[in-house]
Amino acid sequence: MRNIIFGGTFDPVHIGHLHLAETVWRMFEKPRLFFLPSGIPPHKNNSGISSREQRIDMLNKALEDTPWELDLSEVEREGTTFTIDTIREMRERYGWNEKPGFILGDDLIPGFSKWKEPDILAEEVELLLACRVESLTSSNELKYPHTKIGNAVLPVSSSRIRERVAQGEAFKYLVPSGVFDYICKHKMYGYDS
Repeated sequence: MRNIIFGGTFDPVHIGHLHLAETVWRMFEKPRLFFLPSGIPPHKNNSGISSREQRIDMLNKALEDTPWELDLSEVEREGTTFTIDTIREMRERYGWNEKPGFILGDDLIPGFSKWKEPDILAEEVELLLACRVESLTSSNELKYPHTKIGNAVLPVSSSRIRERVAQGEAFKYLVPSGVFDYICKHKMYGYDS
């Protein structure tokens, strides 16, 4: 597998995201790995999502010293974005002849059938199933062929980091240092020094 896509809101990007990326990157012998921040996801409540510029800035800071890339396909597209459309766009733009890998958190299994064209999406990518902190779902419930990553589960999530920041709790070592500095400087998520 030469190309892998890691999509998400990344609000904020944290050490769990980076650890998962490294796990997958090493597992598949250092392919080209793309972080793909979501535009307007159809299955999420978007009211609390930071601006796309803020999420892009934080991702740029987090990826500075990594071999991974940032793809802005979804955040640059207007309106609601669908994964299948993004995959097709990326395959055409990058000239991929083989299926890319697509990291899917096992917490997304119950809603995967509601995604746009899930059967076709599962044919157009290699599904890479990752374990998530909050996940209570078994990979056996995913009816499509997939590879289980077997990643370490770190007890960190973007939503919990936002809560910690808002409540004045420690979060410095849950995010890359550049992301921590960015959150503090821009007083994101209710940060108050």
